This record gives sequence, structure tokens and C-alpha cells, in this order.
Amino acid sequence: MVKHKEQRLTGITMAAIGVIMPLLLNGDITFSIFALSSGITLLFTEEIF
Repeated sequence: MVKHKEQRLTGITMAAIGVIMPLLLNGDITFSIFALSSGITLLFTEEIF
């Protein structure tokens, strides 16, 4: 149960980083593609990684 909450929190953090980084990097979305896809996967999957 704790691992599942930790995984969701990590997913939210990664998704937030993916949204903020293009603003800080003058529109470069290279890292955001990785961060958003990883964050969404961690957020919505039921399997514990």
C-alpha cells in the first residue's frame, strides 16, 4: 500500500516536471516527452514498479 502511494506521488512529480521544463528551457520539449510519459505511466498503472 505504501509503495503504491509512493509510486503515484512519483508519477505526479514527474508529470509536473514534464509540464514545467519547457517553460524553463525556452520551449525545448525533449526532456518533457520522457518525463510526462514516465509520470503518466507511474500515475495510472496498477502494477508496482
